Parts: sequence; structure tokens; C-alpha cells
Amino acid sequence: PERAAAAASAAAEQAPTAAAPSPARPAPAPPQEGRPQVRAPRGAPDTGGGSTANGADIALLALGGLGLAGAVGTGGMALARRRRDATQA
Repeated sequence: PERAAAAASAAAEQAPTAAAPSPARPAPAPPQEGRPQVRAPRGAPDTGGGSTANGADIALLALGGLGLAGAVGTGGMALARRRRDATQA
């Protein structure tokens, strides 16, 4: 009898202890009548690469730059003509 009790206590000391269970998530509230069930998305939205995803069209950039340079040049010429006409009058 003594040996059996000693063996049982030794086995109990060597047995791994059970880990404490993790706290459970609270149960979701039941849906209310007349109100739609709404689920919030998780993570970042997958919206694609946007307008710059495929790179730039070189021809369009050159055309835009040429148009901008033409507008600046035309504005400069108009300003110079206006100053010249103002000093001659």
C-alpha cells in the first residue's frame, strides 16, 4: 500500500499540468428583426494599382510638354507685345 501511494504521487508530480484554457470570444449578439446583418471587412481594400500601374505613355507626355511650352511661349510673346505697345503710346 505504501509503495502504491508513493508511486501514484511520483506519477502525479511528473505528469504535465494542463494549460489554462484561453478566454473564449464572446458570442455574437443575435440579429435583430428588421435590421440587416452587417459584416465589416477585414484588411486593406484591394483597389488595384491606380492610374500609374501600367507606366506612362511617352508620346502623351511629349505632347503635353509641347503644349505647355507653347502656352508659356505664347503668353510671353503677348506680355512683351503689351509692354512694347504701352511704352510707344
